[in-house]
Amino acid sequence: MTQEELAEKLDVSRQAVAKWESGQVYPDISNLIQISNLFNVTVDYLVRDQECMISFEDEEDNDLNKLIDFRLPSEGG
Repeated sequence: MTQEELAEKLDVSRQAVAKWESGQVYPDISNLIQISNLFNVTVDYLVRDQECMISFEDEEDNDLNKLIDFRLPSEGG
């Protein structure tokens, strides 16, 4: 699909689509919803990247573990 075709379907300018594609600006939430519907994906899929997909199990010393370690001694004593 060309930038022009997508712009037409979303009722935005081709320049807006070009800026989204280049990362200069991001589409607003209403455009994200339209894009997700058009391509049959979730908004979550559109806005997350691989860096956001890190799970807690991948990190031994993460903030959640620090919080648990901090709270456990005070609860037991």
